[in-house]
Amino acid sequence: MKVEHISYNGNTLIRDTTDINLNTVNHFKSLQLKEANQKVVSIDKLNFDFRVTIADGLAMFDIMKGSDLAFVNVCCFDRIDKEAAMLYVNDIAANMKGKAPVPILNTFLYTLPVNPLILDVSEVIIAGEVELYVYYSIFLGLKK
Repeated sequence: MKVEHISYNGNTLIRDTTDINLNTVNHFKSLQLKEANQKVVSIDKLNFDFRVTIADGLAMFDIMKGSDLAFVNVCCFDRIDKEAAMLYVNDIAANMKGKAPVPILNTFLYTLPVNPLILDVSEVIIAGEVELYVYYSIFLGLKK
């Protein structure tokens, strides 16, 4: 699946979930929620946690260090959810004094920095990489 990964005030990149190997999918399996829920998940070998929220047809996940929030990520898996997802993104962006560009694809991951300085540089780089794995894990859980 092609996913448009947008970083607020940053880059946009088209990523492909077919590039994720099975070992990685299994490593992130604990993020696969099947229904409306909220769960904080720690993944082995990472120094930060994920708070996954599924509600009202939307999926989001936060990257946290302890109880501090570094990034908010909004997921869209289908065209019918695009408008609702962008309303949420724009609400957060308004607090950042900006406007979020509209994604081209209907499958997208929007990353918004809240307090990225709580992570060191290597953790920010790793977070940027694993965000697609988290997105895909949530997708797999919802489609079961």
